Amino acid sequence: MNIAVYTKKEKGFFESFRADLENKGHQVFPINLTNLTVDDNIRKYDLVILKSKKLFLVYAGYLAESIGIAVIPRPDITHKVSNRIQFPFIAREAGIRTPNFYMGFPETIRKTLSKTGFPLMLKRIVGTGSRGVELVKSIDEIANSRRRFLYLEQYIFGQHLLCYFIEDDIMVFEKAPFENEHFQVKFCAVDRDIADLVRRWQYATGLQFGHLDLIREKGTGELVLVDPGVFPQFTHWPGAPERIANICLRYQGLFNKQP
Repeated sequence: MNIAVYTKKEKGFFESFRADLENKGHQVFPINLTNLTVDDNIRKYDLVILKSKKLFLVYAGYLAESIGIAVIPRPDITHKVSNRIQFPFIAREAGIRTPNFYMGFPETIRKTLSKTGFPLMLKRIVGTGSRGVELVKSIDEIANSRRRFLYLEQYIFGQHLLCYFIEDDIMVFEKAPFENEHFQVKFCAVDRDIADLVRRWQYATGLQFGHLDLIREKGTGELVLVDPGVFPQFTHWPGAPERIANICLRYQGLFNKQP
């Protein structure tokens, strides 16, 4: 089987993932923005794996799905989950709390914000994750921002948690604020409310694997979803690449059996 993997990186997770697929007799073709073409050549693939949330790679996933090729994760879910405006609506349907946010031109936001409503998180609208995140401590910092259009998010004080899930299994780690999954973490127990939140997220999105950045709010103990991910590196989960390779192959088989 010919398998296209749309990926930003070809190290770490990808190396083990590719090796497992090739050991099973499949041909793997890594595709990134430098060698991407979105055209009928995509028909040569039997399965497309959408490892990256980059917009043009997601577009390729849409095309592949539209002509009957199995794509995992589904491009529409990758698109929605990776957009800070859309994923809170998915979370709301699942009964999951997300931070309040403000979006608009700096001069407009300055008129609506209270001086006591800080700190806030300045984030990119498209592309969840820790890259490009800035802590804004005062209204004056908004005035000095070079960004023409802003997305600002309520800062939640509390315990920061990295939560992986693969099918029915969950792993949870405590991490430092503003750090991604590649930094040092501390293993945590899977509390009942975390397990329940993950199940509701899986039901709302149909995702069989992924990750959620959660904060257990100081004072209330309530869980808040600040960043979801459809295809993490699973840095702290041994054996994850091989397990996810099996899920992708199984999905392709089920997809082709659909009437």
